[in-house]
Amino acid sequence: INNSGNLAVESGQTLAFYGNQVTSTGSLVAPGGTVMVLGERIGLFENAGIDVSSEMGGGTVLIGGGFQGQGDIPTAARTFIDTGVRINADAISPLSSGDGGTVLVWADEVTGFYGTISARGGSEGGNGGFVEVSGKEHLIFRGTVDTTAVNGLWGTLLLDPTDIVIANGSGDGATDGEDTFAGDNSGVAGTILSAPLSEIDDATPTTIYESELEGLSGDTNVILQATNDIRIEDLADDALEF
Repeated sequence: INNSGNLAVESGQTLAFYGNQVTSTGSLVAPGGTVMVLGERIGLFENAGIDVSSEMGGGTVLIGGGFQGQGDIPTAARTFIDTGVRINADAISPLSSGDGGTVLVWADEVTGFYGTISARGGSEGGNGGFVEVSGKEHLIFRGTVDTTAVNGLWGTLLLDPTDIVIANGSGDGATDGEDTFAGDNSGVAGTILSAPLSEIDDATPTTIYESELEGLSGDTNVILQATNDIRIEDLADDALEF
């Protein structure tokens, strides 16, 4: 399946793709509903968008599987989300008091995430949403996630690969800042979607730099959950502070 158009369903409904290889450069819209992009290989490219925002609260986006790859939702082997891709599951409108929605990104082997996810609570109330970006064997996390809530509790970001190393400093690359996960685009789409894991530039385990965690906006909840090990390296200031 290759979507290059702009597809939408009515409020609260479901828009779903399911195939062997599923790609999209267009937009998928289901206000307050559900968008599912499922298959063996999944790629969201260029300026593709998914939007399940609504005045009542954000809906649900499932890309490559369900929560932690569990349940009866088919799981992808490889998932890639490009730098220009934006996924929105916000509570919108000036008077909204709804909660942010749920966005789950999964792959059994490797996920390469370079895009933007927003699951914000409403301006008048409501909590931030829940976002999981995980690769069971390997995760390349170079995108941004926003689960803020102006008048509610901030939401949660879950990263769930096999191993995690929290490294000293901010060493992703020249474009890496102190308050972003963005770094070198070290895995092109073709590599992530088809090459053996050994050929992916970012070697296992998943590395997250100290500055990226410490630079997150206040009250952001972060869950780092590894199948095997989470290791904090020797930090120059001997402290990891949220």
